This record gives sequence, structure tokens and C-alpha cells, in this order.
Amino acid sequence: MTTTLYTIDTGLEAAKASLLAQVHPRRAQTIHILAHNHETQEGGLDALAAAREYIGFLRLQTDQIRYFSRIHRDEAERICIGTAEFDIIMSDRQMPHETAASLAAAWLERFDDQTTFLTNGEPPQSSSRKFNFDRFQYSLFFTDREAGVLAISPAKLGIFWSAEDS
Repeated sequence: MTTTLYTIDTGLEAAKASLLAQVHPRRAQTIHILAHNHETQEGGLDALAAAREYIGFLRLQTDQIRYFSRIHRDEAERICIGTAEFDIIMSDRQMPHETAASLAAAWLERFDDQTTFLTNGEPPQSSSRKFNFDRFQYSLFFTDREAGVLAISPAKLGIFWSAEDS
């Protein structure tokens, strides 16, 4: 049971609703973008423990978080844009790059410089026309293919994730 109080970031919800209204409803169902405010318990922040608690709060699978990789903000941005822009199963473009970049920016701007970013695989080495999801292997949603980023900071936690079944 979670002891932390989480409150939804309503500013992100408004931005997300506006941007996702521009894409196909099926795509809007496979992408999960959330940010919650929270208060850190005394003694500092253990990013993996906070991520595990937050994912439990969202009622998602927590046992594979220990395999997640820490990444830099610029890598998190590339992954967020790629997971929004491309279908994970077929790697086909699902929304315009500009919309995907706006979604990523709206989410990332909520997190300060103290934020730890985690991903379920290895970020791509460069930006390309087609995003390769083969290196994303750990699951939160119990689906066939997933890719995304968790953000953990002293004041806010969030998830930017795409989860699809083949």
C-alpha cells in the first residue's frame, strides 16, 4: 500500500488533451503520459524505490524496474518523441513529428534538474527517420512491446510510455 500522496498535474492533462485530440484515437489509447506531484519522505529520494512505489500506485507491474537504465534528459526527450511518433510493433509513423515533440516537451518541462530519468531499454544512438524499439525489453503494462521513460524528482513523478500488443 502506498503511503505517499500523489496529485495529478492538471496543467499537463490540459496540454495532453489538446495535443492528443490531433491524433488518431487508437494512438491516444496506446500512449500513457502522466505526471503526479508528491512529497518526498525525509531522508532523500531513492529513485528506484520511488519509481517502484509510483508504478505500484498506477497499478502496473513493478518487478522489472530493477533492470531499467538511468538516462540523461536529452536521451529521455528522444525516447519520448520516438514512442509518441512511432508505432512500437511496426515502427510506422503514428503522429506528426511536431505533435510528438510538443507532447514530449509538455511532459519534460514539468521536471527540474534534480530529476532522474529511467527507461526500459537502451536509447537509440541517433535520431533517424524510423525509431528502433528492439532494445526496449522490460514491461510495466503486461503487453508484447513497450517503450518509455519514467521521471523521478523530489516534487514530481511521471511516466511517458507506449504499450502495445501485436
